[in-house]
Amino acid sequence: MRAVHTNDVAPNFNSPHRNSDIGMARLSKGDPGEPDNYEFSVLRIGSGYTTPRHHHNFDQIHYVLEGEHTWAPRSIIPQGHVAYFPEGTFYGPQQGLDGLVLGLQFGGASGSGFMDYDTLRTASEELAASGTFDDGMYRPRTDESTPPTGTVARKDGYEAAWEHVNGKPVDYPAPRYGSPIIVDPGSFAWIPSSNDHGVHHKHLLTVTERCVSIGFTLMDPRAELRLEPLRSRRLQYVVDGDLTVDGKVFGSGTAFAFEVSESPVLSTDEGAEIYWIELPRFSPAD
Repeated sequence: MRAVHTNDVAPNFNSPHRNSDIGMARLSKGDPGEPDNYEFSVLRIGSGYTTPRHHHNFDQIHYVLEGEHTWAPRSIIPQGHVAYFPEGTFYGPQQGLDGLVLGLQFGGASGSGFMDYDTLRTASEELAASGTFDDGMYRPRTDESTPPTGTVARKDGYEAAWEHVNGKPVDYPAPRYGSPIIVDPGSFAWIPSSNDHGVHHKHLLTVTERCVSIGFTLMDPRAELRLEPLRSRRLQYVVDGDLTVDGKVFGSGTAFAFEVSESPVLSTDEGAEIYWIELPRFSPAD
């Protein structure tokens, strides 16, 4: 288990592949090279942040903590909503709205994996030495002998960085879903747990054949939740209240990462609301 409070992590990442009006504070990360590699971060997305219409070879989940977020023109993700961006599915262009987002990027069901932020930044800086990034797109510079028009095509900045690292074109998975999925948790009911007294769940979504799941858990004062041995990595965030794990008390704003086969026991004195995500299952199915 790993735990970190959002106040203890300053913005620590930016990259030329998108314009700079975004602050990213890493909460936890996975293992580069593994199919379920991930980056879990708090994002402050400023009004100057833009992206082109694009798609990725990985999955994303965004939970809007403050303000608003957007996934396409006139397509708003309000505060408190959760958005799932499937691998291979186009979205954008985007315009930042000064929202605060709990963001997760991770290798999706196709097994294409996810390029970690450190590798992304290094690749983008290397590309910036021989080209330009503008509005989320990259264009290599040409020498003076090259005709100025029609010779060098722009491409998405992330795509350019990925291809720079891997030395081949991106192989995008066929989209499983036609558009991002926007979920309003406020429209869901709390369902009492059949096993844990004083515990209630909102199961928002399970997607893909790898069973990526998203939900919330509400724990009454002095309740306890015993999780079975985990079949996939589980990330969670304390939205409100206090949570005790391994004898240590954590307050709201704390993010956790639990590994496969862990069996965490969660308890609370004053009550707690938890947002959680279970990453893809890459072990053999039952």
